[in-house]
Amino acid sequence: MSLGTKLASFTAALIFAGSTFAQDVVCPDLGEIQKIGINKASIVDRNHYVGYSVHHYNTDSDWGFAIGPIKAGSEGETLEKTNQILSKMSGVGIPDSYNEEVVCFYESGKKDVLAIAIKGYYEISPMKLKQFMYKAH
Repeated sequence: MSLGTKLASFTAALIFAGSTFAQDVVCPDLGEIQKIGINKASIVDRNHYVGYSVHHYNTDSDWGFAIGPIKAGSEGETLEKTNQILSKMSGVGIPDSYNEEVVCFYESGKKDVLAIAIKGYYEISPMKLKQFMYKAH
């Protein structure tokens, strides 16, 4: 199954899942995310990375915001590419929940590239990001 198919299937499953969800969730404002930028990167699998940052943005909670997977040769190249994608993004986050975690999805503007915020993370582990990005297995 291709990475694009996995991401599409995973996103659809999250959107259509009838999980309980708090109506008062406020996703981080994209403008605030863009001010902070992407400042960390981790390899997800061979030649694919994810760029991320952890901040409270415009909310009372910490959030991990990530963009990926990105085909790149290094963490530095990933930071460059993910910040470029982030700078061109617009719109608002769409809140949802998955396995009792609050997540917000953003339109990355790139096919097969996920932009997601995960509530309550002080540090995002590459394993957690892989879980979200490859859950469609």
